[in-house]
Amino acid sequence: MLAVEIDIDFRDEVIGEKVLMAVRNLGELAHSRTMFHDIVNGVAQRTSFSFLILSKKTVDEINTILGIIDKSKKTYTILGYEHLTQGDKSASSVHHSKDGKESSNQQEQLDYPSTEESRSSEEEALIDADEAAETENLVNETAMSLGSLKVDGKAIDDVISDVGELITHHNRMSHLITQDDYLVHLTQLKLLLDGTPAAQQAMAFFDQLYTQLNNTNENLQTSLNRLQENVLDLRVVPIAYAFNRFHKFVRNIAKKLDKKVILDVAGEQVKVDKGMIDVLSEPLAHMMRNSIDHGIESPKVRKERGKEEFGLIKLKAEQHSGMVIITVADDGAGLDREAILEKAISQGMLKAGESYSDEEIFQQIFAPGFSTSKMLTETSGRGVGMDVVKSKIVEVGGMVSVYSKKAKGTTIELKLPISAAI
Repeated sequence: MLAVEIDIDFRDEVIGEKVLMAVRNLGELAHSRTMFHDIVNGVAQRTSFSFLILSKKTVDEINTILGIIDKSKKTYTILGYEHLTQGDKSASSVHHSKDGKESSNQQEQLDYPSTEESRSSEEEALIDADEAAETENLVNETAMSLGSLKVDGKAIDDVISDVGELITHHNRMSHLITQDDYLVHLTQLKLLLDGTPAAQQAMAFFDQLYTQLNNTNENLQTSLNRLQENVLDLRVVPIAYAFNRFHKFVRNIAKKLDKKVILDVAGEQVKVDKGMIDVLSEPLAHMMRNSIDHGIESPKVRKERGKEEFGLIKLKAEQHSGMVIITVADDGAGLDREAILEKAISQGMLKAGESYSDEEIFQQIFAPGFSTSKMLTETSGRGVGMDVVKSKIVEVGGMVSVYSKKAKGTTIELKLPISAAI
């Protein structure tokens, strides 16, 4: 049994998906992780996904299978492999046992080939044939796998734009068909006509046409609503694409600051507009950094306060009637209300002597250049970060709320529309 770790880069999504399907068919998935590349200001510019597979195939066979799918070998990288201990021992014992038999019964084997050896050769031939057939089937299945079709993002955006125009035109047509003036003028026309058979026939035609137009308009409305929902579904992806990036990010920041932090993620299956994934990356990075730096205390301080050594950050997504609510909550020291108020007054953001609610005071942390940190460090003190959170979220039609309790922790809540495409 071979344990092999394979890294897949999805920059070419079509080839990447085919390689992923082939990797899954190689054996049992033992572990997967996100790989971060080209870190700029603490944020990964590119990610790939690494899979640890337990396979009965050799490295050469795996390379051959994946190489058929990706001839350039730019999509996948074999990071390393190891023969499992139990498999090595088994192979070793068989090998020694066979050697021992050959050395003790050499003459007999030369004159009379053993039935055991003949049977072993036949079995090996069958195994080789089965593995060859299995490899061929795997390659064919992978090459012909079109269960999911990858489409360029711009093509989807163009379709959504066209559907939006179609809905606008339909609304205009619906208004013309259903307006009251149409029925009023039709009734007046009936009164003006002399009641001859030709006139009655004409009026019957217009009555029937009006009824058919109304029915067709209602059917068209139903079809357009269904089309709009299906098109919007093309743009939504699981928010896990944004959340999965932060496990390693949190570990690295905590290590720099000599703190112990656990990231608990929930609601990864909630879907958001694909454009939101990129929008969320930077705000969430600043929020995580702020929680670890300003919120979570050092292990020593946490012990003194009767808390667990490991601080907890909860990253959670929920969906409520067309909105996605994302919360980042920590069990740290909480916001210092008095320090924030004092700083805000000194910078002219709030007035001395006025009474402010906690929410009004806590909202000041999102002001550009605002920081209560007295020391300038690699991660804090510059007043840059939380203002980016609010500006980015407001830009896409969202809202930001802050809740905090001293010595208990802080929760920042982002409310975002699922999609603003149509």
